[in-house]
Amino acid sequence: MSGVLLLTWLAGCTALPYGHKDGERPATVIEIGRTAELIARRSDTCPPAHGDEVLVLLRYTGNSHLRWRAFPLPPGVDVKEGDRVLLDVNACRFKKMESAACVRC
Repeated sequence: MSGVLLLTWLAGCTALPYGHKDGERPATVIEIGRTAELIARRSDTCPPAHGDEVLVLLRYTGNSHLRWRAFPLPPGVDVKEGDRVLLDVNACRFKKMESAACVRC
């Protein structure tokens, strides 16, 4: 009986509010702009840059390592430093995230 309770408890703790295996990661906005450092940190999962796109440096965990990568600011997304976002690394986009949904960013 205690084994069943333990497994139920563990299953509840491992449920994530995002699709980690699909490339989704909770992230924190570190910097916004178009500096040489941000351009150098632009994620290689994104298509080539076009024009004067604004970049957002995000801190997130990928494959058990803390990462800092810059992603283009999507149209209509209003973020500031310290905001939590849901990053889709594979699609090169992010959206603002409800703070309650992000346990450890």
